Amino acid sequence: MAIEPIQKVTLISPRDSHDRLMRTINRLGVIQVTDLKDIQESGKPFLRSCDTRTEEVDEKIQQIDFILNLMNLLSPEKQTFIQGLAPVPLVTSPQEIQSVLDKFDLKQAFMDASDLDEKYRSAERVISEIENEMKELDPLSDLPFNIADFRSPTKTRLVLGTLPRKSLGLLSEGTELWNRTAWEEINPGETQEPVTAISREPAPSPGTGGERMRIVIAFLVEDSEGVRKDLASIGFDEIQLPELSMKISERIDELRSDLAA
Repeated sequence: MAIEPIQKVTLISPRDSHDRLMRTINRLGVIQVTDLKDIQESGKPFLRSCDTRTEEVDEKIQQIDFILNLMNLLSPEKQTFIQGLAPVPLVTSPQEIQSVLDKFDLKQAFMDASDLDEKYRSAERVISEIENEMKELDPLSDLPFNIADFRSPTKTRLVLGTLPRKSLGLLSEGTELWNRTAWEEINPGETQEPVTAISREPAPSPGTGGERMRIVIAFLVEDSEGVRKDLASIGFDEIQLPELSMKISERIDELRSDLAA
């Protein structure tokens, strides 16, 4: 006849239910009751509250998690769809685990990972800044002039902007103010003469009413306030040019070179 294993069970119940609990246990007849008072003669509390601090362990777990996330970011593990559904469990032994605990320098690995993460984030910010600048400069990449030359005149102001094509006829009105201005259209992708040599041209016939065109307006510094006000009244939108000392296309080439480096 096989002997079934005996297990030790601890039952804790409120004081007012002690009698009812004992009656139930005796009726079942499967438990041998040993009162704590019989085995604890010292009078000291047998059950005590334990306080375990986990800060040090939590810190190490966070460091390991940081290293694993960085590895997955920089060199993600490639696996098939089926492997992702049924990952293979890691098989190891207590000896291997103990060897890792004894030999692996977690502190140094975390420092190296932190340094690598900082460099990666810094490179990411630089790439983002380059891409954003290229995106801003791209609509102006066909401008044929050096931005520094565009701003060099001291007695004349040069302003680049867009104007509804239907408003071109208003630029040739014979007012005294407009007689002291000059303008030239900048066609997309076409090579233009330097804008410092603008000459007056008769306004072309209006095309489609909703089409906007790029033009450069030249006027005297003292006429700046009046000209800008009149330009705004006919739908002129000024294009703010970046602070550069070269052509915009040259700056874009520089940025592309930096991005490829």
